[in-house]
Amino acid sequence: MNAADDQVDTSAHGWSHLLDETARAVERLGARGWIVGGCLRDALLGVPVGDVDLAVTGDPAALANAVRETSPVTIARLRRSVRLSLRTGGGSECQLDIAPLHGGAITADLARRDFTVNALALPLDARDELLPLMFGAPIGETAIDLPHLIDPFNGLEHLHAHILHLASDSALRDEPGRILRTARLIAAARFTPSASLLDRAREAVPLLGALSRDRVRDELNALLALPRCAVGLRFLAGVGALPALFPTLAAPDVTAHALAAVAASECLQTGATPDPLIAPLASLALLRDWYAARLPNGNPRIVALRWGLFFHAAKPHSANRPATDPASLMASIASSADAVTLGLRLSGPEHDILHKVLIWCQSFREAATMGRLDERIIRHLIEQEGEPVIDACIAAACCDTALAVAPLARESPSLEVAPRVRALLDVFFTDRARLIPPRLLDGANLIRALGMAPGPEIGRVLAEVRRAQLDGRIATRAEALAWARALIAAHREG
Repeated sequence: MNAADDQVDTSAHGWSHLLDETARAVERLGARGWIVGGCLRDALLGVPVGDVDLAVTGDPAALANAVRETSPVTIARLRRSVRLSLRTGGGSECQLDIAPLHGGAITADLARRDFTVNALALPLDARDELLPLMFGAPIGETAIDLPHLIDPFNGLEHLHAHILHLASDSALRDEPGRILRTARLIAAARFTPSASLLDRAREAVPLLGALSRDRVRDELNALLALPRCAVGLRFLAGVGALPALFPTLAAPDVTAHALAAVAASECLQTGATPDPLIAPLASLALLRDWYAARLPNGNPRIVALRWGLFFHAAKPHSANRPATDPASLMASIASSADAVTLGLRLSGPEHDILHKVLIWCQSFREAATMGRLDERIIRHLIEQEGEPVIDACIAAACCDTALAVAPLARESPSLEVAPRVRALLDVFFTDRARLIPPRLLDGANLIRALGMAPGPEIGRVLAEVRRAQLDGRIATRAEALAWARALIAAHREG
């Protein structure tokens, strides 16, 4: 048995224990419980179940406390539910969210849910039917082994057809945030929205203004973390949600380019693409690791890149417009500010990446079209702007790829951009010191070796030495000291 099998066995034991102890507590309290919603959907799709939702009669908090009497669980109170967490021997965690049953009956509770594929329930007493399906073992359409499944709205049939139907005509009006959740399900599980869902979504789009900006940000962050997020974004564009949320994306050509650029970034997660324009980046495993890495807020780095790609289409794409051109800079800053002034409140690192993509993406694309990206310039930019400069280079390749299907300002893609970006990335990931060389001197060196007195002149000399190092004119500490000595002498003579 390998480590993965051991992990599954440990998780299965944890879930069996947690559900068994919860069922016993339900019985002691004279209540009833049903496993509901997305965990059943995922199990039936053959997707590993991350957590389990439970609807119960009675008080969820009282039930949670009753479970804690017999099992080493931790309890967290959420907005609408109580979460039980149980650590397993393998270091993973089983999470059970307990919510009150709505409407007095399980069918009434399911009728209040968003989609028919989520309007599924299994009595807690039949939990053993679910356990074998929780770890990614798909089941055939003709061999469903959930005889006690409660499915009042044909969710199972829609699940097999991969069609997303609303559980009720008022589902999106009752909670317009479900429009954003629809996009995530389309991207994550390859669902196709039904015609009636599209109609109801278009009708409910004006209600998106009532959502908190934090809710919009969190839903879209979850969407942008998915490889196929562009499919979900296309749904949002098709029902009018994108321009309603982001006025800078109102023009159809801008929206099309933004979505095409985001679509090009899929290979940065999957490592595969049929598009030769972006293919040189797809095969770089270290790049996939770079974008899988978590930022301090827990989001993978790819989310921040995609916010940049999302808004970059609104800035001027006219050829040969340098990044320092006032019109280009103002448009970049305005697009970057859009994410802030609309109240999205991105984290500092996310906004830093977004901002650098918007300011430098177009210039890097044009530079890579004309020739190899100049390492000296990149060194200076990273020194000034930080590592998000690399994200801007990658965005340039995504933008260039997007021009093939969604052109802006009559610009055409180039087969040279991605290979030249890839050459730079090879240096960045395998010989980072070439682009971010460690400093050769500090203030203490100048004081000890050259007898300089503490003061502002030390900072000026160190800055000049660093510029010379980034230009490639010096490479050793001895050369740096000689350069500093010459600077000091020239300053004194002047």
